[in-house]
Amino acid sequence: MERDDEGQLALRLGFRYVRGLSQVAGEATVAGCVITRQRPGTAKGIIFMTLEDETGTSRVIISPDFYDKNRMAVLHERFVLVSGVVQNQDTVVHLKARSIQARQSPLLRRPLMIFTDLPFRTEISQRVL
Repeated sequence: MERDDEGQLALRLGFRYVRGLSQVAGEATVAGCVITRQRPGTAKGIIFMTLEDETGTSRVIISPDFYDKNRMAVLHERFVLVSGVVQNQDTVVHLKARSIQARQSPLLRRPLMIFTDLPFRTEISQRVL
């Protein structure tokens, strides 16, 4: 598969690469792997989620009301699609979440094979991960 430098494939699939998020005014959708979730005590219940795709990382702002409605996706999903309003202040870009959907990595669609020192192998499903 060819590299999609302009992000056209992502746009056809309904989201943007993180790299292009700073150029958006208004609403946008990004997809990626959740690499951090932070809930600072001084942030009045706001959660900051960091997503990573092949072009970089983006910070997603999760409000307390949004968290209450989407608790499972915010806390437990590894790959997500997040839509919201882009906030760009002094070259710091955040996406204030309005919707979140779980996405499955193509690598996790098949059962994972675990090899041990034992003379047999065991299959486990992706839900264990």
